[in-house]
Amino acid sequence: MTRNKILVADRDIILEGTGYILEKGDKFRVIEKNKKINESLDPELEQIEMLIDSLGLPKFFDQIVEVCYLKAEHLRSAWQDEGQAKLWERNASIIESASSKIVIY
Repeated sequence: MTRNKILVADRDIILEGTGYILEKGDKFRVIEKNKKINESLDPELEQIEMLIDSLGLPKFFDQIVEVCYLKAEHLRSAWQDEGQAKLWERNASIIESASSKIVIY
């Protein structure tokens, strides 16, 4: 049985000599063979990750909920679009409910 050296980076694991990068999570998953660490996330995902790192996951979701309610209010007041406003409020409610179940270790 051949063992590969494992290098731990900021968020990924590199199996040296294999060309594989694994992403951390409950279980590791292969991101892409021969992909550089700094290319493992697209720029938008990196921005979201930085927000989650700075705010924490519960606060991050609280902020998303707040944005949904603000969008609903704007649609009502500026566009008199009650249907779209209700959809944004529904989304806020769903995210709020889901975020209450988040467990942080």
